[in-house]
Amino acid sequence: MLYSLLKFKAIILLKTITKNLLLLLLCFAANFCCGQSDTSNIRPKFNLKLFVNDSTFYQSPMNETSYVIKSEMVQIFPGETLYIEADIAKDSLIDLHIVPAIIHKDKTITISFSQDHENNIHKQMILKINNPFSESLTYHAHINLMKTKKWVGSSVLPVQPTLESFETWPDIITSIVLSDFYLQK
Repeated sequence: MLYSLLKFKAIILLKTITKNLLLLLLCFAANFCCGQSDTSNIRPKFNLKLFVNDSTFYQSPMNETSYVIKSEMVQIFPGETLYIEADIAKDSLIDLHIVPAIIHKDKTITISFSQDHENNIHKQMILKINNPFSESLTYHAHINLMKTKKWVGSSVLPVQPTLESFETWPDIITSIVLSDFYLQK
């Protein structure tokens, strides 16, 4: 009789432990699936390579970084094309976030940054921005110059409504940060 009672309590205890473990496992799985940070904003490690002249090139390993920083700044490297969706609050663009393709054409800015070279000799750097909005798109740019390895401000022109603009620099630029996006009537 005592043996049967102990066996019964052991079975109940085992079922309770199994339920609790299963519940714990489900909570962990839900957190793993839903609680992960958004990795679509993370640029994977890569090797940046830029032409300097016919016998020299700049090369630097780049760590993981964010495409969009604090939902208000965009960092872009040579060779990249980014699709950035934005919402409008008053005249400012807010909640900038990267998307893999243009889904909402009326609120997705296309930004590409490249190096123009001929016969492996640097000619210029080109930033192209497509403005989907019905007002001029204004922004600030900071460029990181290969020569000085420092960030400096750069003057840029507003991008006219529903058009694209091209900014060019003769210097070799390793990265650009764009910020303070707003619409100007």
